[in-house]
Amino acid sequence: MPYAVIIVWLTVVAVPVAFAETLVPPANGAPSELGSDTRAWLDLQRNGQAAAPQRPVSGVVASRTYKRYLDSFNHPIPMFFERESGNAPAQ
Repeated sequence: MPYAVIIVWLTVVAVPVAFAETLVPPANGAPSELGSDTRAWLDLQRNGQAAAPQRPVSGVVASRTYKRYLDSFNHPIPMFFERESGNAPAQ
C-alpha cells in the first residue's frame, strides 16, 4: 500500500511540473500571435516547400484503377440501400 501512495504522490507532483515547461512564454518576452505556428505550417503545405517527393503510380496499377473506375458505371445507382447489419430492422 505505501508504494501505491508514493506512486500517486509522484504522479500528482510530476505531471504539473512536466506541463509547466510548455507554459513558459517565449524567451524574448513578447507573446506570440495566436495561431502563428499553425499558419506557418499551413503556408509550408500550401507552397509545397516541405512536400515529400512525388511517387509515381506504376502502369499496371494505373490501368487497373482506371478499369475499375470505368466498370463502376456499369451498375445502376440504387434509390436506397438496404441495411444488412445492425440493430435497426431492414426497410
